[in-house]
Amino acid sequence: TDRAIKLTLTATRADGGSIERTVKIDRFDPDLKETEITEAGLAGILFEPSESKGAVILLSGSNGGADRQHAALLARHGYTVLALAYFNYPGRPDFQSLMPLEYFRDAMDWLSARTGHAKVAVQGISRGAEAALLLAATYPARVGAVVSIAPSHLRFGAFDGNSQFAPGWTLNEEPLPYAGTLEDAQRLLSGMPPPDASNPSPMRNQFLPVFNDPQVIERAAIEVENIVCPILIVAGNDDQLWPSEVASEHIENRLKANNHAAPYSIVLLDNAGHGIRHPGYPTTMSSRVFHPIMRAFMLLGGTSEGNAIAQKNAWEKTLAF
Repeated sequence: TDRAIKLTLTATRADGGSIERTVKIDRFDPDLKETEITEAGLAGILFEPSESKGAVILLSGSNGGADRQHAALLARHGYTVLALAYFNYPGRPDFQSLMPLEYFRDAMDWLSARTGHAKVAVQGISRGAEAALLLAATYPARVGAVVSIAPSHLRFGAFDGNSQFAPGWTLNEEPLPYAGTLEDAQRLLSGMPPPDASNPSPMRNQFLPVFNDPQVIERAAIEVENIVCPILIVAGNDDQLWPSEVASEHIENRLKANNHAAPYSIVLLDNAGHGIRHPGYPTTMSSRVFHPIMRAFMLLGGTSEGNAIAQKNAWEKTLAF
C-alpha cells in the first residue's frame, strides 16, 4: 500500500543456492490521522497524532508540492504536522512567483486554531527554508521555532514559467524586493546547459556572486533580526545548487550584528550537498536531480555516504531542537 512497503531480500551462495525473506515496513505510523486539506483556501496534507505536543508547518523547496513522507515522520514524534503546498500542487499555482505571504499566515492561524497551540514551528528546505525564515521575520508573534535546511539569506525571485525571474514573494499585494532581477537571472541562466543527466548543471557558481553582492544583500536580505523565536540552520559544506553554507554565514553575521537575543544554532555538515532530506531517503542519486520546474538536471553536491550521514544528523538536531 501507499503507507507500507514489502521488501524482499535474497542471499545467493557461490554454489547457486539461495535464501529469500520478505519483510513489511510500515512507512507511516498506523495510528496517525492523515487528512488532505482543501479548506480555508489552503492545500496540503495534515498528520495528527492522538496527542499533539506541538504544531509544525513543513515547506517543500523549489519543486513545490507537499512533502508527505517527511511530515509523517515528524508526526510520529507527537507533532501535528501540516505539509503545506504553496505551488505545483492541485488547487495551487503552477509556479512560486508572486506568492503572497498571507497564504502562509492564514495556514499558521488555521493550524493554531485546529491544535490549540498558540504558535507553530515552521520548517523548510531550500526555497522552503527561505520561506521559513521570511515568515518568522514577518510574523514573529505566530512562529515558535524555525528549522531552515539549505537556506538562502536572501528573498529570491522565482521562475514564472517563461524562463524569466519574477518577484518570489508579495506582502499586502506588493512584491517584496528580491534577488533575481533580470540582470541576476541572466547570470544564472547563462550557466544552465540543456537537460543532460551525465552533465548536470552546477548552479553554485552562478548563485555565489549574487549571494555575496553587497547591493543585492542591501536590497533583498531577509530581516532575520526580527525573528524572536529559536532558529536552527542546517547546511551542507558541498552544496552545489546554491551555497547554503555561505548563506548560513550571512545569517549568523546578521544575527550577531543585531545582538539577536533568541537562541540560534548553525550546523554545517561535511560531504553534504543541497538535498538534505529525512532519514531513510535514498542517497544513491542524491548528488544530482532533475528539477521538475526548471526542466534541467542539477548538481546538488555531497557524496552518497555524506548525504546519508547528514540526513541522520539533521534529523537528530531537528528533534532535539
